[in-house]
Amino acid sequence: MPLDIMTKAEDTVVDRDFLFNLALPDSTKYYETVSHERIITNIEAIMEQYKPEYRLVKESFVTNRKFERMFFKMYFQAEGKTDLIWGGRNGYDHKTAYAHATGAGVFVCSNLCIRGTDANYIFDHRPGVWDQIMTAQLSAVASIDDRLKTLQARQDAMKQIEVQDRRAFEFMGFLRGNDKLSANQMSTALSHWTNPPFEEFKERNAWSLYNSVTWAFGKSKDPQNIIKMHTDFDDVMEKEFDLV
Repeated sequence: MPLDIMTKAEDTVVDRDFLFNLALPDSTKYYETVSHERIITNIEAIMEQYKPEYRLVKESFVTNRKFERMFFKMYFQAEGKTDLIWGGRNGYDHKTAYAHATGAGVFVCSNLCIRGTDANYIFDHRPGVWDQIMTAQLSAVASIDDRLKTLQARQDAMKQIEVQDRRAFEFMGFLRGNDKLSANQMSTALSHWTNPPFEEFKERNAWSLYNSVTWAFGKSKDPQNIIKMHTDFDDVMEKEFDLV
């Protein structure tokens, strides 16, 4: 498994040279091509310009079986500061929306689930998408230090809150009853809580519960709706566990 990107059996681990040399599809009236190279190098340029203290220390790239979809993670470190991770996806198949997430923790899965502890953005490849991507990438580095400190503190606080099965099940039932989780998402969240797929989330605490639920949001068929679901859920989580 490359650097904790969740993959399927038919996926392929590649390097940036391979990605940058893949044939690009033509843009159309309703589809704007954005190259993998443009996305990756723009992130590097933004970090170099606005966060020069951070250095890229490792990266990982995965493609699907037909080389139509690209998934990435880039790890930046600065002395005395919280690590900053970028993760995302891009597609050449006229179907896969662009997405990126940043923060102290970012999860990338080739099932199209991209989520981070900080900024999360999703854009379809409609005309003008590159301007949206650039704006979102710039927004992701704005005041990043303060946001990372706040998010890291919240994550640490959730790890200290013990959660037994009964409370987790009742909380998920509350979410389902208030239309915060669909039936399909509810099933996924329960599965991830009762049988955590990642070692980090085997601890029975609020952080594991948070990730069980947010993982389920990837089941949404509307990529733009995922961000709203995260935002709404963060508010519910904050009230339920008295987070600040």
